[in-house]
Amino acid sequence: MRTMLWIPLLAVSLVGGEVAVGATAQGRVQDAQGNPISNTTVLVYSAGVRTGYSIFCPTCYADCGKRTSTDDSGQFSIPGLADDLVFDLLVLKDGYSPEWIKNFDPLKGVAASAALTTREPIEDVRRVLRGRVVDAKGRAVAGAVVEGSGMTYMGPDGHSYTWWVSEPRSWSDKLAVTNENGEFELAASRPLLQMSVRISPRAMAPSLFSGSTGAERHTITLTSGATVHGRLLANGKPVPGVELGLVTSLRDSAYWHPEVRIATDERGRFAFTNVPPGRVWELYAIAESFAGRGAVKPVLLATGRDGDIVDVGDVHVERGLTLSGRIVLTDGKAIPEGMRLLIGPTSGGITHTITLPPDGRFTVSGLLEGAYALRPSVLGYEVPAGVYPEVLVKRDVKDYVLPLAPSGAEISGVK
Repeated sequence: MRTMLWIPLLAVSLVGGEVAVGATAQGRVQDAQGNPISNTTVLVYSAGVRTGYSIFCPTCYADCGKRTSTDDSGQFSIPGLADDLVFDLLVLKDGYSPEWIKNFDPLKGVAASAALTTREPIEDVRRVLRGRVVDAKGRAVAGAVVEGSGMTYMGPDGHSYTWWVSEPRSWSDKLAVTNENGEFELAASRPLLQMSVRISPRAMAPSLFSGSTGAERHTITLTSGATVHGRLLANGKPVPGVELGLVTSLRDSAYWHPEVRIATDERGRFAFTNVPPGRVWELYAIAESFAGRGAVKPVLLATGRDGDIVDVGDVHVERGLTLSGRIVLTDGKAIPEGMRLLIGPTSGGITHTITLPPDGRFTVSGLLEGAYALRPSVLGYEVPAGVYPEVLVKRDVKDYVLPLAPSGAEISGVK
């Protein structure tokens, strides 16, 4: 067991060992009619590297939390940002629904813009979840994003039902953001008994919460979470620049936390910070960053109490297997442009996404031994009856063929 504990410094973004500064995020905020909105807060919520993969959590960069306000013409400017990063900006104004400016690259020279929509007054308190988010010491947590995930309502038969849904049209508000007092209100499109939400703060552990709608304001306490760290090795040597994912093992809507990604550093080390405590997690390599370098068995781990440090030790790269084959249209036509194929373990796990060429040929490397399901998405075609889109990969598989027939047609054979 290694005795040295490594936890990354999450306060700065470095390029060549020096702090990277000099970029400016600028743009305009307007209403639905194109009129400028002044005194609007524009906040740097999260960041990521322009190229490659980041070893930092998205909200842990030094630039995250920087903010400004729009002037009378709706213009904003946030100078002094790291010039190797792209940013997610959050736009906030009382009386309007919050809005994102996603993946903004200040070096492209294109000003960002956001169109805010007026937040309708909610008179029926049964449509609203009210809350106040605080830390373990009872201090207000400002700037936490609150997104609806589930609705519990009374059916016409007098029984209660829960509907797990995240589509924006199901909510009056796309999302809510806690104010300086940590308070938020999130409205649904219908009266509810209870609302379930996912709360995502900066530099703290995200949290799931369910509470009754109405006039009551619930207090929700967040913590710093646990840290999960380890090292990725191949033949005893560190493997840098591989993106790893961490997601809850239980993926039911009521308990699921979205995937978080970070990359290994030059010594193959990785550390996930602000991981919710008391959960079981799956750690795995992201296929796109690991292509051609072997395979990694998913690692199951558990976080205990808040503040715990979970050392998964050395994670080893194995020889990866290859699956090659072809998607064949039974009417002899070429695969249309932009069609895709998903390949993943039948038991769930890492899914590989492939854009199919006209001849339908594909190759996926870095697979572990196991059973895989193929899910082609070709407009106007489907897997015909009697054909099962599954394959057992115990060694390299070549020339696997999966036929697709025109929707509703019978299979007539594949040449």
